[in-house]
Amino acid sequence: MTEFENFTSSPIARDSYSSDCESIVQNNPLFLKNKCINYHEKLDTVHGKIYRYYTFLELLHYLQSTLLAHLPFIDYPTDEILMMILTATQLNHVEDKSSDELINLSIPSINYLNSLISVFETQNIDLADEDISIFEEELENLYKKLNTLFSFLKPNLPKRGRRKRGDPNMSTILNIDDSMLDYSMDEKSGMIDDNLRKEKLQSVFEISTTSDKFNTSTTSANSFFGLSYLSETEKRLWNYFIFAFKTASKLTNIERIDSYESYLETWNRWREFLNTLIRFMNLQLYLSNDNEEVLSSLFHLNLISISSFTDPFNVDNSSYTDALVTLAEYTFINLESAVEIPGIISTDLSLGQKYIFSENPFLIEKQYEGSGICLDSIATRVRLLSLIWNYVRRLSIATSVTSPFIKKVRSLVLKLDSQEFYLLYSTSTTNKYSSFEDNILFVLSFEILHYLSRSFTVDSSSFFEDIPQYLQQIKEIFEKYSSNNDKTNITFEKLFVLVKFQLHEFLKVSNLNNEELNLLSEIKYQRDGTEYNLSTTIKPLVT
Repeated sequence: MTEFENFTSSPIARDSYSSDCESIVQNNPLFLKNKCINYHEKLDTVHGKIYRYYTFLELLHYLQSTLLAHLPFIDYPTDEILMMILTATQLNHVEDKSSDELINLSIPSINYLNSLISVFETQNIDLADEDISIFEEELENLYKKLNTLFSFLKPNLPKRGRRKRGDPNMSTILNIDDSMLDYSMDEKSGMIDDNLRKEKLQSVFEISTTSDKFNTSTTSANSFFGLSYLSETEKRLWNYFIFAFKTASKLTNIERIDSYESYLETWNRWREFLNTLIRFMNLQLYLSNDNEEVLSSLFHLNLISISSFTDPFNVDNSSYTDALVTLAEYTFINLESAVEIPGIISTDLSLGQKYIFSENPFLIEKQYEGSGICLDSIATRVRLLSLIWNYVRRLSIATSVTSPFIKKVRSLVLKLDSQEFYLLYSTSTTNKYSSFEDNILFVLSFEILHYLSRSFTVDSSSFFEDIPQYLQQIKEIFEKYSSNNDKTNITFEKLFVLVKFQLHEFLKVSNLNNEELNLLSEIKYQRDGTEYNLSTTIKPLVT
């Protein structure tokens, strides 16, 4: 990026801290806040110059490469640029008039949003003691920006009333992106400074106006390369998932190559964006300090919007049950579903006139006797399922609610064919925010085994306590299902995947003793008339 040599240094020379200054930083939040504001005012000017004199794609590359280049400061852009990047996640193969070239903004835009979320997962950052407070302030500000960026997806639910002063029985919740009810003089001053800063930036960026050099729309100021800003189009979160999953499902039932390419391009774009949304909602859960913050999160507000309940802080069990069961159906929605959502933005299911087809032939997904959910969509569906379960676990929702949800998921999963089922249980749900005990696939695996065999009594909690009993019951189920009958073999294939998955989870934290290894060797099964030993199959995991 030699064209940006004048921009790559930190916008502010690093201060040399004295011990007195260190004390001020640690004990005066206003001083710390102003220091970050001053840094970003100058940083915004740098971004503004790149935006004006170079291409937006080059600005994206610059933002990506400098995000953590000047620690303890984080080089994130303004809300206006973030909104443009959000919209650009839906722009594939657009014409940049400043360079007269076709470019793809979707991939670098999605990568950059993921990089912002990854900052919160970064570990082992070596900072001096005086820099830690600045970095923490920067993290808090970045988190506020991400909340603001995705806030357009919050459903319009009634807000809680303001707490009356002196009433200890009333509680209140402050959304991270909402204005405070009362302001101190320092906060009022900060608000004025923010307004002045925004007015100053308008002259630099020319964003959201018809004079924007990337705005090709004559009817709306809020457009980017002619595409309406994403926040100005569809605002219902679940419609994003329904439309994307239905689009993916159509890939299993298309014969014309041009139609296939249209659906594939749309699905690829939405798949990556949905994965980013899921990462953000997991981040919200992880950074929530208490249940009130969880209840006011993007996911939870959208969850209860499925039902008729409107108060996110007093949801009854029946409303939770309805919402979770419905969301389970959304997660596994396919072509057979009667729910149909039209394209969310103008570029959905359409190819631009200057779309450059690859010289390599597209590989159309082979028709298969499955549920038609599209093999490529399974990983994203599992991530959504895991997100739901993470929130269910965090809110400690009653078993009377979680049981119908798990049973609904079980019935949907059992409709998958062997290949789909294998891919489902090959998708990792492990992340920074949950351990394998919270793994929805792990809990679900025992629910499926209970359904397949009434004699199976082990559950996900007792599994680790009595492995011999588990192996003995698995032996009985294997003897029942490992016949040569085609119908039962389909069930056995799923059973085999579940047992291998469960043992793999166990071996993450413990080892099989000699007695358990002997029991494992006694479990035999047949495939195509040939007898196999389960211990031979599991041996790579054991060793």
